[in-house]
Amino acid sequence: MTEISDLTADVFEPCVEETFNINGQPVTLKEVEKGEPHGPKMRAPFILTFTSEEPIGMQDGIQIVTHPVVGEVELLVHRVADPEGPTYEIIFG
Repeated sequence: MTEISDLTADVFEPCVEETFNINGQPVTLKEVEKGEPHGPKMRAPFILTFTSEEPIGMQDGIQIVTHPVVGEVELLVHRVADPEGPTYEIIFG
């Protein structure tokens, strides 16, 4: 399983528009939003935004996220309101 500390926005940026799985359900990474680090030794915060054709039937919470580049990792996923369709975010602080 991938370590969360190894994940940065730079890992995910080449994967925009690719399919990930959240608990085995396909979602598409639509955006990687980068922030500024809060200190010289801290990772820059970032937000991953995913969409899906249909709701993936999950509650907000820790979910298994998989993709060939990042492997398998447990991350806090929450659904966000979006009139365009099912949308999910993962926030790295």
